[in-house]
Parts: sequence; structure tokens; C-alpha cells
Amino acid sequence: MVSTIQVGFYNNYAMIFMPVRMLKTQLAAGITAGIGDLCADKDGVYSERVLRNLTYIFFFISSAVSVLLLGMTDLFIMVWLGQGFVMDKAAVYIAVLNIFMEMCFEPLWQFMEVSGLFDKDRNIGIAGSCLNLAVSAALGWQYGMAGIFMGTIASRTVQMILKAKVLYRNRFEKKEAGYLRMVFKMAAVFILMTVPVCLSAGAASNVSLASAFIIRLSAAVSAALAGCIIPFYKSTEFIFFKEFLCKFTDRHKRSGRKE
Repeated sequence: MVSTIQVGFYNNYAMIFMPVRMLKTQLAAGITAGIGDLCADKDGVYSERVLRNLTYIFFFISSAVSVLLLGMTDLFIMVWLGQGFVMDKAAVYIAVLNIFMEMCFEPLWQFMEVSGLFDKDRNIGIAGSCLNLAVSAALGWQYGMAGIFMGTIASRTVQMILKAKVLYRNRFEKKEAGYLRMVFKMAAVFILMTVPVCLSAGAASNVSLASAFIIRLSAAVSAALAGCIIPFYKSTEFIFFKEFLCKFTDRHKRSGRKE
């Protein structure tokens, strides 16, 4: 199914992915208390708006980080360990997609944790675990690590849909279709972001490491900025994020002047 060599290769990548997962943990810890207060107030309209805004902010961060990982991780492995330790491109792509989903869906996971819907959330978790095991077992034999990661992606996708349905209908008292459309749009945009990054990897395959680094980094940064801004620049979530950044920058400048 999955050889010891494949697991060893992935462990090298996991060391690079670890700071990203730590960032996700820190961001989640920063919003948990506020989300708990929102759920205690039982203002469904405002809570839903906060969920959508947070989901866009986490999308912005997760997509930017993930395309950088997709474009740069292989280069780090080559410099660190050598060409022979580079994983299959499909496995790396699916692993990065998994990281993107893990970070982007975090606000929804946090809302469910503090919503009081523990029984329903537990059942969703059990269903997701069973699906993960079944898909991983079915695909792992043929695709190795990529098949196992596909099981995790399938599990996260189904759990996201079910959690959104339960949260919206039990807490926000409305249908979840609008939120799901936004999330699937974000996922589609992220996949489009990865296209120039993957193409740049092929274009930079016959140049020096320094040139490859510049080409891949430029492609990743350009794709992340274009993907995060252009499709969403008219949305209320993007407007909120832009205003939040402006207020944060102004506050930082004022505090700097006082010092």
C-alpha cells in the first residue's frame, strides 16, 4: 500500500509543513473566545456575517501559504537533502491541497465546537473518519501517499458540507447554500492559482536553483494575490478585510509615533 520509503519522504515534507500547521493553530486559538461570545449572544445574522468574514480571511492566508508551499517545497528538499528525496508531484499537490482545506475550513470548525451542537458534530466526525478510512484504503493501494491524502480531502469536504448544514439550520436558522457556494468558489479559485505555479515548476526545471527560486516565487506570489483579490474584490468579505487591514495599519502607525 504505502512503502516505508514513501513515509520517510513525506516526513521530510511534514517538517516543512509543520510551521504552517502551527500558524493555523495560533490563528484558531485567537478567534475561539470571540466566537464563543457570539454564540452565547445568539445573534444569528451577525454570527453568520462573522463566519463569512473569517472564512475569507482564512482563505486569503491559507491560499497564499499553500501556493508558496506548492511552488517552493521541492526546491527546499533538493537543497536540503538532494533530488532523490523529492516526492511524486501528484502526492505533493494533494498534500498541499489538504493543508489549504484544513486552514480554510477552520472558522467553520471553530463555530461548530462552541455552538453547543455536540451530538450532531460528533456524528459528523465519526462519519468523516469512516469515509477517510474507506477512501484511503481503496485508493492507497493504487496511488500510495496521494491516495491516502485523497481520503483526507474527501472526509474534510463531506464534513464541511454537513457542519455547514447543521450550523446554519440550527444556529443561524437559514439555509447553508450561500455559504457553500462561497467556499466552493474559494476552492475552485485556489485550484486555478496552482496552475501557474505548476507551470512555473516545469519552466524552471532546466535552470539554476537561484533562477528556479525566483521564477517559482514570482509565480506563487502573483497567483496568490490575483486569486485572493480579483474574484472577490466586490464581495462584502473582501471589503471587510480591506477595511480591517487599513484600520490595523493606521493603529500601528499611531502607536509607532507615540513611541
